Amino acid sequence: MSFNPLKAFKRHRIARAGVGLLVLAGAALAEYKLANVPRPVNLETTGRFSPATIRLGQAELVIGGPVVDSKERLLFSHEGKPNETVDISSDHARLDEDTREMFEHFGARILSTPTQIDYRAEDPTESSASLEPCHTRVEILAASKMPDEIHIFQLGDPGANSFRHLRMRAKGAELVLNLVTRSPSDNSEGAPGCQYVIRVGDWHDNITALDLTAVNSEDSDLRLNFRRLMRDSTPWADTEGVLPLDLGTQQLTPASSPPPFQARSVSIKSLDLGNPRTLLSAISDGPLLTIRDLKIGSDQIQLTIAGTGWVKIDGKPWTVNFLDRLMENKILAALLAAANAALLALVARLIFKTPSTKPVRRGKSQ
Repeated sequence: MSFNPLKAFKRHRIARAGVGLLVLAGAALAEYKLANVPRPVNLETTGRFSPATIRLGQAELVIGGPVVDSKERLLFSHEGKPNETVDISSDHARLDEDTREMFEHFGARILSTPTQIDYRAEDPTESSASLEPCHTRVEILAASKMPDEIHIFQLGDPGANSFRHLRMRAKGAELVLNLVTRSPSDNSEGAPGCQYVIRVGDWHDNITALDLTAVNSEDSDLRLNFRRLMRDSTPWADTEGVLPLDLGTQQLTPASSPPPFQARSVSIKSLDLGNPRTLLSAISDGPLLTIRDLKIGSDQIQLTIAGTGWVKIDGKPWTVNFLDRLMENKILAALLAAANAALLALVARLIFKTPSTKPVRRGKSQ
């Protein structure tokens, strides 16, 4: 007598139940996938990027593939206010050739290789309080090429009413820092914000209202500390407590030109070394993402990211529910409901139906 697999399957309820459950699981998985389809999304509709927030000591902003509408590759700039100054420091930077030659003209001997650089404004004296203060313009550019990534974050204490600070580093390129200090009254001798102490390696000196250019090495932190000059001053009061950084070259006719600052991707990553993860990310789906409104607060950084891209939140992709869209069509919804009902009936029949047994015919007696 030959073995018949189909008959054996029909007679074994456990085998039928297993197949039925597999069919149900496959259908459930298919409908789950339809309800959670990763798709590019308009970032503004997610409510996560307008603005996106990077909190002090908790996360960093990573801008991937930045693109600026500037021949000089200007990335960021800030026009300092009269009651505001800025301190700059880096563990791995060098003065550019023109700045170094200027100091060497006065007898200084400065390393041409990267070393530690500090550039700090001296605190104003009581006698200088009546003088008109200097103000400093800060520019940060890409050196010979655009970086692969720019990282921006905050460490340390909140700035409260005293200062606004951030750290920045680039991967794949060096950053150029330009500082232009000016005295509106041409009386910079002793005026607030005009006197600086500069250190380059083991060399240091006191200088007055100097234009300075430094080159920050790849993957080295550039620290910027914007602070108020006078104790009773509130330089960020008119901007709701934040210090805005201009992105790229500001345009007079933005409607007819590319956005000043764009990027292939933007992400916010945790600074927790014990649990490194990406908290929020967007990758462009063709056209570049637009970045604007970069603001430095007391204990957070904010920016707005616009465009269409693939979004992930805590590593999980932002999805579109195609099942809901199907259910909006009455005919398709009815067909899907009928298919589900038929599938359930089939599985129930597989599991619960008792196979029929045909009577055995006996031969006629001789």
